[in-house]
Amino acid sequence: MIAVPNSISAEEYLEIERQTPIRHEYRRGFVYAMAGKTDNHDKKICRKRKFMVK
Repeated sequence: MIAVPNSISAEEYLEIERQTPIRHEYRRGFVYAMAGKTDNHDKKICRKRKFMVK
């Protein structure tokens, strides 16, 4: 049997991100754990989140 992952909405993803210290990447409804981060990446993500929430 093959497990099929469920996709989530951008709103659900943002809510989860607010509640956890572990950062994830959201792509086309699927969430992937991130191995590491940089200050530059954090800046890009903040800009992207602002765009998604509007």
